[in-house]
Amino acid sequence: IRDIHSNVTEKNYDGEFDEKYLVKKGDILIGMDGDFSLAIWKGPDALLNQRVCKVEVNEEKYNPLFFSYVMPGYLDAIHKKTSSVTVKHLSSTTIKNTPLPAPSIDIQQAIVNEIETQFTRLDAAVKELQGIKEKLELYRKSVLNKSYSLQNSETKLLKEIAEKIQDGSHYSPQQQYSEKRSNLYMYIAAKNVRNYGLDLTKLVYVSKDFFDTIYPRCDPKNGDVLLTKDGANTGMCCINTLNEPFALLSSVA
Repeated sequence: IRDIHSNVTEKNYDGEFDEKYLVKKGDILIGMDGDFSLAIWKGPDALLNQRVCKVEVNEEKYNPLFFSYVMPGYLDAIHKKTSSVTVKHLSSTTIKNTPLPAPSIDIQQAIVNEIETQFTRLDAAVKELQGIKEKLELYRKSVLNKSYSLQNSETKLLKEIAEKIQDGSHYSPQQQYSEKRSNLYMYIAAKNVRNYGLDLTKLVYVSKDFFDTIYPRCDPKNGDVLLTKDGANTGMCCINTLNEPFALLSSVA
């Protein structure tokens, strides 16, 4: 075992070995190179690599699952304090001498039960949100299909019904800002336009000088339709719900 998180081995060994190096499903492993991390092995029987540590917890004194939840925080602290020129290394001595909280077995089990309960709730919430997202996408496709299925209806070109069709700047500003300040304007690109609306989580800002070079010819207003025309998100569109002026990149019209 080299990668404790993959649950598969890249190389096989055929020969005699000491049983203490055998890793079975459910064993706790700690990676001792690079990022000091903990994992519970879920793969087939395998053998330890010299830079992987197997921890066998005395279950009369310590709950293995409690250990698996507690130990990563200490590994992170050790990692931050470990100096290295290249790859950081963790010694088995350091692992052995790590001070751990030691409540009673009953309290350990109660903590584990609560953690597992919260994880179950989180998994259920994620699954429910994914289901909602899928239903919304199906609803959207249904609405679009009904729109496209209109037969024998009059058609018009977009330019005949639009008051203005204009894309944004065809060159990027020399400087962009990650935080809003005075005399800075939002810079909307294809990554910000989604079918469900504007996504402003990864927003950048540009100077007033740059804004003034774009806005006179491309001045999106509240209620305008924004459409991505370049990049991986080509074809996505939404209604502009912003009430303040902003600059557009050429990937959006």
